[in-house]
Amino acid sequence: MSKNLFTLFFSVLISLVIFEGALHATKQFWASRLGVFDPLDFIVSEAELRKIKRDYDFELGWKPKNRTKLGEREISERFGRPLLTTFGDSFVYGDEVGGSETWQSHLAKLFGRDVYNFGVAGYGTDQALLRFRQDGLNAPFVGLGITLENINRVMNTYRRFYSPKTGLPLTKPKAVFADGQISFNSNPIKSADELDRLRDLSFIEELGKNDIWFSKRKAVSFIPKTPYFLNLFYSDFWQRTSELKLAEANFNLELWQDPEATKIMRALLNQFSKDAASRGSKLIVIILPYRHDVDAARAGKQERLEELLKICREEGLLCFNGIGYIAAELANKDEATIDSIWAPGMHLTDKGNSLIARGLYSFLQPIMEKRKHEL
Repeated sequence: MSKNLFTLFFSVLISLVIFEGALHATKQFWASRLGVFDPLDFIVSEAELRKIKRDYDFELGWKPKNRTKLGEREISERFGRPLLTTFGDSFVYGDEVGGSETWQSHLAKLFGRDVYNFGVAGYGTDQALLRFRQDGLNAPFVGLGITLENINRVMNTYRRFYSPKTGLPLTKPKAVFADGQISFNSNPIKSADELDRLRDLSFIEELGKNDIWFSKRKAVSFIPKTPYFLNLFYSDFWQRTSELKLAEANFNLELWQDPEATKIMRALLNQFSKDAASRGSKLIVIILPYRHDVDAARAGKQERLEELLKICREEGLLCFNGIGYIAAELANKDEATIDSIWAPGMHLTDKGNSLIARGLYSFLQPIMEKRKHEL
């Protein structure tokens, strides 16, 4: 009898070990479907740690090591007369296209003047402002490239909280608006030597206290206990599995309706304009188009876009509406033509960038005519 019990116990134990191993191996699959939140998911791996040490920058969060004099993206042709410096995220940098296929390159050829590309993948509007402050080049115009999604990034401290699959799991300075002034909480990681703190769970949770994306994920998600198989015996687990869509719906924040986020974005745009003016430059806000934003505009659903345009109008900022421009250009076009504007990773193709450049050229020409004595 005791031998049978031992055999049964051993069999159950082995089964649980195998089951627990399978749960660990397939965690990414089932966790994403059950609204699971696990702070361990935000810890960087050893391989990631080696890579991010190359990209780390205390003042900005991260910064590519371009081999140009000012750190801008390389371009094949220079004209010797600066016209525009541009700052922002991957839509400004030109992910998924070569240097000669960016909208800056196309625009430079249209004007016969230099357009500098200081875009960096993953940047928020706050980082774009800080990058502009580092730039030593004066030009008549400064372009701040914005996608409607960028407002989410100004409320973020550790990129992995906002974008769990990011290839840039780094911290950054965070914009704060108080007493009518924009300021920045400094980067929580003070040097590259401190990056291994991103492998410390207690540090990750401390970072999360000041990050809206961490707190929201935590609020709407189930936090698993370990070993994982024990979760099957908790009623909260089964309740969560019956509410799969709840976590996703609650997590998709619309920050253009969030007073704190819009206040910070407004303050950043104003500060960018003031900083540009102090250097004799005029700020141009350049709204760049994700496909879903253009689709929404074509369908007459422009609430998010209108919030940004409203800020520009109220603050007297020059603003090129690239979403509206592309939507108008694609009216009555076939699906193949529309598809040709965006690359598989959602960025603009060479054709899409050329289209944006033509729109910007038309937008800037009358402004330049008024300022021709300064140019």
